[in-house]
Amino acid sequence: MKILKTKRTFILIFVIAIFLLLGRQVYAGYFENTYGAPISTTQLMWLAGADFTIDGSPADVGDQLGVFVSDVSTPVGVFTVETQGYYGNMDIYGDDGTNPGAQEGQELIFQAYDTSTSTLYTNVTQSIPGGCSDIWCPPASIPLTYETTGTHLQPPSEGTLLTVQAAPEPISSILFIAGGLPLLARRFWKRKS
Repeated sequence: MKILKTKRTFILIFVIAIFLLLGRQVYAGYFENTYGAPISTTQLMWLAGADFTIDGSPADVGDQLGVFVSDVSTPVGVFTVETQGYYGNMDIYGDDGTNPGAQEGQELIFQAYDTSTSTLYTNVTQSIPGGCSDIWCPPASIPLTYETTGTHLQPPSEGTLLTVQAAPEPISSILFIAGGLPLLARRFWKRKS
């Protein structure tokens, strides 16, 4: 009887654990599921943008913008679009000596994820939007670097407006793959005959 109770308890705990794991997969976004969630630190800057486009169209609700630095495997910032074409306020976490993050002056690498097509875009460009006022302009350096101090009226640690545009990878890689198709076709037909 005691063994039966132990089995039931074990099965119940197992089912709850599976449910929680599946729930995480459903509710977390692409970047959190693929790389893990950003680790919050005591150092941060934040970004916002009024023109976030993916392949020429405004990013849809649910699309994501992820920010990485070269030596950290998890993103240092992630934002899921809540209003079409807008992102932010997105926290970008810096290295505080306890948890990993961006270093002062380190280049921020942007990626975008289109949920409707399940496509990851790594070819993301950054630009200062037209009519940008000093308060919201990003630092002069594009591509953007991580900063907790700035020379503008409102430093990047308090807020930066930045336009980001995600586009497909250059077509040369597609042409390279397509260029190999005739060779594959010839090999296939030789084997059949």
